[in-house]
Amino acid sequence: MNKPLRYSRIEWRRRAAIIAFAIFAFVSYIVLISLSLYHARERELETVLTQQTSLAKVLVSQADATLKKIDTVLLSVQQKLSETPADLRPAPSVMNQILASHLALIGESQSLRVADAQGRFIYDASGVLHSATISDREYFLHNRDDPNGELVISEPLFARITHNWVVTVSRRINDDRGEFAGLIQAAVRAEFFENFYASLNLGKPYSVTLVDEKLRMLARFPATQEQLGKPIMSPLLRDFIASGASDTQYTTISVVDNVERSYMVRKVGPYPLYLIIGHTKSDQLSAWYQQLGWSIVGIVVLGGVLLGWIVVWLRSYDSALALAGRMTSAYEITLQRMRHLAGHDPLTDLPNRALLEERMAAALAETKGRRADLVLMFIDLDHFKDINDTLGHGVGDKLLVQVAERLRQSLTDQDTISRQGGDEFAVLLRGYASLTRVAEVAQRLIDELDPPFVVNEHELRVTASIGISVYPQDGPDIVTLLKNADTAMYQAKAEGGRGFHFFTEEMNARVLNRVTLDKNLHSALLNQEFILHYQPQVDGASGQITGVEALIRWHHPQQGEISPAQFIPAAEESGIINGIGDWVLNQACLQARRWLDLGMPELTMAVNISAVQLRQPDFVAKVMAALCRHGLPAEYLELEITESALIRDTQRIVRILNELRKQGVRLSVDDFGTGYSSLAYLKNLPFDKIKIDQSFIRGIPEREDDTAITEVIIGIAKSLKMELIAEGVETKEQYDFLLQHHCQQMQGYFFGKPVPAAEIEQRLLQSVEANPGQ
Repeated sequence: MNKPLRYSRIEWRRRAAIIAFAIFAFVSYIVLISLSLYHARERELETVLTQQTSLAKVLVSQADATLKKIDTVLLSVQQKLSETPADLRPAPSVMNQILASHLALIGESQSLRVADAQGRFIYDASGVLHSATISDREYFLHNRDDPNGELVISEPLFARITHNWVVTVSRRINDDRGEFAGLIQAAVRAEFFENFYASLNLGKPYSVTLVDEKLRMLARFPATQEQLGKPIMSPLLRDFIASGASDTQYTTISVVDNVERSYMVRKVGPYPLYLIIGHTKSDQLSAWYQQLGWSIVGIVVLGGVLLGWIVVWLRSYDSALALAGRMTSAYEITLQRMRHLAGHDPLTDLPNRALLEERMAAALAETKGRRADLVLMFIDLDHFKDINDTLGHGVGDKLLVQVAERLRQSLTDQDTISRQGGDEFAVLLRGYASLTRVAEVAQRLIDELDPPFVVNEHELRVTASIGISVYPQDGPDIVTLLKNADTAMYQAKAEGGRGFHFFTEEMNARVLNRVTLDKNLHSALLNQEFILHYQPQVDGASGQITGVEALIRWHHPQQGEISPAQFIPAAEESGIINGIGDWVLNQACLQARRWLDLGMPELTMAVNISAVQLRQPDFVAKVMAALCRHGLPAEYLELEITESALIRDTQRIVRILNELRKQGVRLSVDDFGTGYSSLAYLKNLPFDKIKIDQSFIRGIPEREDDTAITEVIIGIAKSLKMELIAEGVETKEQYDFLLQHHCQQMQGYFFGKPVPAAEIEQRLLQSVEANPGQ
């Protein structure tokens, strides 16, 4: 008869300690997993908030820029009509043409009309006057009763003429006695905003709504036509607007579609408009819920492993310990291997197509609401089938492994190379900055395969053909991009192989030309192929030269003269503009100092500055170093900066301009009138001079619209107490018009073309001889 097994007190304690340790380990694992899940959830929510904030900035900026652009046009027409007595105004047909030219500048608006004091339309950009009146409209009454003539934005309206939902933007027009004489109005379609929101491909999780201060809906994505013009009955939104704050966040169920979302609300500039960006709660944590599920599975598996370990140990302590360790290790290794195999090619260990799709989806999610710099390359080895047929698939597989390794080493960590199958590979490039950079990467991959491969004592040579597709113009998803890149690859093969080809012929030709141009620009800077010509700037009243503008010219040894309009944009995109700009700045300062040493009349040397140059952290230091190097006083240097250069990174650029102004360098805003600058914004910038763009000067005095815009710019310069110069003056009529309107400084072919420094010196000597006392 078997006796029951008895354990000593020490053995019981040992077993109790082991069981307690296992339970402690299990509980610790659960605690750690819980903490990890908590932090992962916070990260997910923070990521969504960051994306939502970035999207809000983009949308608010777009709405603000649209209204400012339209307001600039309204101001121009308002000033012209307010300053002109009714009996001296142009004929209706002429005025309608002027309105049509202004409407062409603001594609956001579907109409541009002028109404009289009774609310009847008297001018229309379409050339057709409608019988509908606006005397009962709230925005008309507002303009009539407000003598200040401020910008008025209407409530959402169903237009009586065009029969669609619009928002009217208008300004009051006064007669010569200051009394109300009507208004100028533009109508922005609700579809304009809705189409813009839809173009961002935000997907189902997002909603975007534009409302006015009375909660009336102006536009929405996804579109809900039946709600346009109606107030959104949201207490949270009503309380926020009543508080006068400019931004807020909250979570609630939408009164429009009954979906729970996290909302971010932003006020649009100084206007009575608000943007509401929503993100569904169910989608915010979808990835986290998947992680939670896998964590629960892990806890269950680990609990089972520990339970089995304890049971087995109770039978055999020593063997149980070793077995549990092996089980745990085997489980972790197997799980890791399964995950790796699910996303990688077994031969080359490169990511497979599934992992490539996953990484592209992640890249698109990270760039939600802004431009995504994504490119897909499809690589196929030329004549690889011949190697398989002659040497066998074993040699071919080993060759593919070596090819994959070379390609992988030629790319950065943020790029993804994937094997698609056979001898086909795909590369996902992120943040490529320019198509020229893409072409350089493609050529580098091709060049990396040139050295021979050694496989089983065989020396093998292989080349590649690459097709390139660009997101989003060549496709909105990886399936379309792969298909189009594959098409482009066959075109590269048709051209002889060992090359690359973009999906569109136009893009392919443009990129190849740009690559050649970039190489030539580097050579031109090294070989001193650039020269400076100088165009005189003249006091129209006296005829004396008061300054010159330094203009770069490029004489290529084979191609001859290359226009700045062709090579300057390429230099800006490639970054070589910084080197070219440094050369121009130093040459201009050297020449200005030389003229002073020769006793020439004191001149201002105007130098054009690119927006790319302004973004250099040491730009101010470079300017001051050039002045110091050549001994030129700062007041003789004038930097010309275009309006468009101020659009990006505005605050930092304004700080740079203020530093230059403090050092005595003169500043001029170039091409004025083409960038739709806000007048309130312009008056706070440290510019000394406004330069009227030649596109307006070219049409005066014959074209009514160019004449009107030029008069407005002259008035702006006068009111801001800034100097004024007109460029592109070519005829006696233009010269007389500008003098008559008190614009004395001029530049253009009427006074002289850009010429080498020696010819300017000759003109200056003639001026000195003709006026020895000056």
